[in-house]
Amino acid sequence: MSDSEVEDFQTRVKGTQYVGDGLDVYFTTTREFLAEVLPPCFGVPEEPVACLQYSGAVGAKLEFRSLVLYVAATFRGQNAFYDLTHLLTGDMTITIGRELWGECKKQADITATATEGRMQVSAVRNGTQIIGIDAEIGPDLGPRDSAGNRQVHVKAFLDSDGTDLEYDPIVFVLTSSTHYESYHEGTASIELTSTPGDPCGSVPVVSVDRAVYGRRRSSYTQEHFPVDGRQEYLPYVIGRSYDFMS
Repeated sequence: MSDSEVEDFQTRVKGTQYVGDGLDVYFTTTREFLAEVLPPCFGVPEEPVACLQYSGAVGAKLEFRSLVLYVAATFRGQNAFYDLTHLLTGDMTITIGRELWGECKKQADITATATEGRMQVSAVRNGTQIIGIDAEIGPDLGPRDSAGNRQVHVKAFLDSDGTDLEYDPIVFVLTSSTHYESYHEGTASIELTSTPGDPCGSVPVVSVDRAVYGRRRSSYTQEHFPVDGRQEYLPYVIGRSYDFMS
C-alpha cells in the first residue's frame, strides 16, 4: 500500500460522518440486570435505560445496515450507552469497528421496511430472528440538532490461546453530534430472542417508552482511557464478541 493510500484510509476512518436513516427505540430494563452485564469499569446509572438503534447509512465510504442493543452505563461520572449486541451487514464495516474502536460487531442479515407511518426492522443470525422492531411513526417535526450523546466501548483482544488479553482493556468514549434533516416521534413494540451465541432474550423489558426516527448526519469525537485488571474482563470480551461453541 502506498503512502497516499495509507493517508486515504486514515482520512476515511478519522472524523467520519455517518449519513442515513435511523430509528432509536428506548426501553426500560432493570438496574439488577445492568449490574450483572456491565464490565467493572462502568457504573450502574439511576435510570436503567436501554436502546435499540437501527441505522441504514454510509460512513467511511462504506454502506451498511446496523442494529445495536445499547444499555445505559456511567463512566468517569457521566452517562453513556454501552453496546451489548452490535449487529452489522458487510465485512470491512465489522472489522473496522471491532479493531479500531472495540465495538462488539457481528454479522447479521438486517432488513428494514418503511411505509407511511410505520417501520419494521429485523436482525437474523444463523436463521433465527434475534431482534425485531415494529414502530408507529408520527409526522415530521422538522430539522433539529442533538449533541453530547456518549457511547462507550471496551477495546480488548484475546491472546492466541484465549486464556488472557493481549493488553489491558481500553475504554473508548465516542461523543456524537447529530443533525436531523427530518425528525419523527412514535411508539414501538420489540421482540428479543435468545440463541446460544446471542442471548438477547435475557434482557428484561419493563416497558417500551418511545421511538425516534429520522434522516440524520452524525459525527463523533473520541477519547480513550486504559483500565486495569485484564483478567476480570475475559467474560465480557468472550461473551459479547464471540459465539459459544457447542
